[in-house]
Amino acid sequence: MTELSFKASRFSSNTELDVLVVMFLMDSGDYVLFQQGLTENGGLNKPPYFEFNDQLYGGDGLVKSCAVTRSQVIIELSQPLNGITKLLVGLAEVQAEHQDILGNLRKIFVSDEEVLFIESI
Repeated sequence: MTELSFKASRFSSNTELDVLVVMFLMDSGDYVLFQQGLTENGGLNKPPYFEFNDQLYGGDGLVKSCAVTRSQVIIELSQPLNGITKLLVGLAEVQAEHQDILGNLRKIFVSDEEVLFIESI
């Protein structure tokens, strides 16, 4: 298992055309993106789309598990993306948005609830 760890410097969420996009951005320019349709037409019943840095490293149903703690988001992938199977996204710099992060990730994994684990605080 190859792990990649970085710190999110920004958190962003946006809904456009019934699709929710959630993104963690790093100062280095790296990013982690989740996308989920919010209606039947938008793809609500499909697994969430996941992308790391480029569409070349993305696809539907790639997230095996997503755990959220107070300090990080731990994403395990069902198949390697550019050799990476686990991403650790530090949340120290976006701590003020923790409730937004939790709420949006719940929406992302609404059709895949068993994938999301939120640590009790």
